[in-house]
Amino acid sequence: MQDHQSTLSRPRSAEVITANGNGTLPNGRHMNGVLTRGPGGLHEDLEFPPTPRTLSKKKQIVWMRPHDMCARPQFRIAPPGTPLTARELPEPVGPGDPSLLAALGCLSQLPRLLERVVPPEQTFDTANGYCGMFKFRFWQWGKWIEVRVDDRLPTRGDRPAHMHCAQPDIFWAALLEKAYAKLYGGYTFLKYGTVGRALQDLTGAVVQSVPPSGPLLGGAVPRSTLLIAISGLEKETKRRRSGLLTEHPYCVTGLARVRANSNDSATHGSGSSGGDTSLIRLRSPWIGGEWGGVWCGAWSERSWEWNALNERDRELLSSRSSNDCEFWMSVNEFLTRFVVIWLAHIGPDDWALEPGLHTRAPWRAALAVRQWRGGFNAGGPHKFIDTTATNPQFRIRVPPGHPSKAHVVVAVAQKYECYRSRNYEDEEIGFTIYEVPPGMQRVTPQYVSEQMPLDFAPLSNLREIATFFALPAGDFVVMPHAAQHREGRFLLRIFADQHTDVWEVNEENLVIHNIAAEFCDERTIDARILYKLRARYPHEIDATQLQAILKAHGGNNRGFRGLGGINCGPSLELCRGMLALRDPALGGRLSIEHVPALIGLMRFWKAAFRRCGPSSSGTATLSRGIWASKVSSYCLRGLLWAGGATASNKVLEALVSRFTRNRQITLEGYLLSMARLHLAHERYHSLDAKAKASPLSLEEMILMTIYS
Repeated sequence: MQDHQSTLSRPRSAEVITANGNGTLPNGRHMNGVLTRGPGGLHEDLEFPPTPRTLSKKKQIVWMRPHDMCARPQFRIAPPGTPLTARELPEPVGPGDPSLLAALGCLSQLPRLLERVVPPEQTFDTANGYCGMFKFRFWQWGKWIEVRVDDRLPTRGDRPAHMHCAQPDIFWAALLEKAYAKLYGGYTFLKYGTVGRALQDLTGAVVQSVPPSGPLLGGAVPRSTLLIAISGLEKETKRRRSGLLTEHPYCVTGLARVRANSNDSATHGSGSSGGDTSLIRLRSPWIGGEWGGVWCGAWSERSWEWNALNERDRELLSSRSSNDCEFWMSVNEFLTRFVVIWLAHIGPDDWALEPGLHTRAPWRAALAVRQWRGGFNAGGPHKFIDTTATNPQFRIRVPPGHPSKAHVVVAVAQKYECYRSRNYEDEEIGFTIYEVPPGMQRVTPQYVSEQMPLDFAPLSNLREIATFFALPAGDFVVMPHAAQHREGRFLLRIFADQHTDVWEVNEENLVIHNIAAEFCDERTIDARILYKLRARYPHEIDATQLQAILKAHGGNNRGFRGLGGINCGPSLELCRGMLALRDPALGGRLSIEHVPALIGLMRFWKAAFRRCGPSSSGTATLSRGIWASKVSSYCLRGLLWAGGATASNKVLEALVSRFTRNRQITLEGYLLSMARLHLAHERYHSLDAKAKASPLSLEEMILMTIYS
């Protein structure tokens, strides 16, 4: 996201994250699987060997290749770009990972998305390059990771012991589960997964789980959002009398509304009014066979409700059910029989990739990868009034004129390790959203103390936190946060269903008014001070002499009062920085005529430090006076403003890194910050036209000066 640049005003993503070319995971583990040929000339994966440590159950297991299980193994039989057939689908009831199984069932009718995970050109034919190695791709924190495995599978009774396809000689599902187990460190760790995690690993979508509700269905079904509804238990039976499978996933594929009067036509909709009945279309991922799981109750094709419809309505509803395992049921029935819905919001680039989603409206997307840094922008949740406003801020502007509210999805994901032994992450993350006036540039601590947030996601130790909003026209600020002072990287993704402007709240690098020039005015110079300096010091002085001037006259001279003392005062580094402001020739010397102006400038900055720092923060240490006082580094943005300057987020982070310690800044550090900012501005604006033609920007000049 760039400053004040909308990334939701166009349908495609503003930032496309490409696949990781070196095949490494976020924790640095290499997953490409270098080709290592065994005794038979086929690849043997040394990173994921066939040992008991990789298995989830201590049972008798034999590791076999597909050629040892059948004469002519196949990877897939459906042509590329076509949905999976019933024979290629994994068996819904078996020892395979149920979360991965549910996600694959949802993707079975979206071939382009599935083929990104399971490249279809792979084969068991040696004439076409078979070498015992197969590759798969998974999404991990904004990147697609390629995982390569050999085809040695754990078997029991000459069949794969874990996930396997309905047709015994098709092995893409078993190999995919092996690669997924390698991603997480072994088959054992797959039991800690969830349907949402598997969906995100296979699609890269923003995933959230919500309880079933009618308004939610009306807002999500028309969008490019995959919905997986999980059925509940009923009397400890695996199959309900109604035909539904218990605790199994069903894909939500559409909505309709029929009128009680059969002469009326079925129309799109999600609610019900009067004699209307709201219907929802579901699809069982398991086509045909014993485990079809097709609904047999009200509004199924053999029910009296279905037969009561006129022929036109039945044809209309049947035409929308293109799959053999799709069926209709009433929304009220759905809400009582299903316990949770997993939403997978597909981004605009993936929507363009998959033709099966083109009947739905695409999301508009924006994303940003940022980090929390202690002392700079790790302000914590909104209960920390003094620091929460320092968190990264992202502005959402919903323009007026649209007849309905904007549906917005906000998701914050922390940097996670996929090689984990449990379902939860170590750290807690959340976010807060405020509604702000259009003229307010940034949420401030004062605004936080006076206004309650519009909504917030409480701290949770999850991989990603996502929330679905319906926002009216107006301005809103999203502030992702972790625990206070906790450092780490995060991925922010914002989806909207209509034109919405989004940008990161940032400030320009400015010296608001040229204070240094004002203090150089001859009318402000105290003639008596200049007379004493001319009598005691040469015409030009160096930084050591400037330091001696400030310390020698710190407590006795009216013009120097408060700038130094016998045992404290400006350091030699600060004096060198101040001297550089009046040393355009870079000779390391300062004319004595400029000393009073520099003293006045330092006094102005010291007064700003007193106003915004120790008096309000309560962190001052006054035993050695103002020079020994310390202020929270989270206050640095306000200190810069009080001193007559503003800095971008990147520059402010560099200042915190360079001039603070233990999340605190002293007067010395503050004066050094102001001196470096002024010096960088003067150097940049003094460049001639030829030099300015170079790609060096003002921000780059400031960063170079800060670390000089």
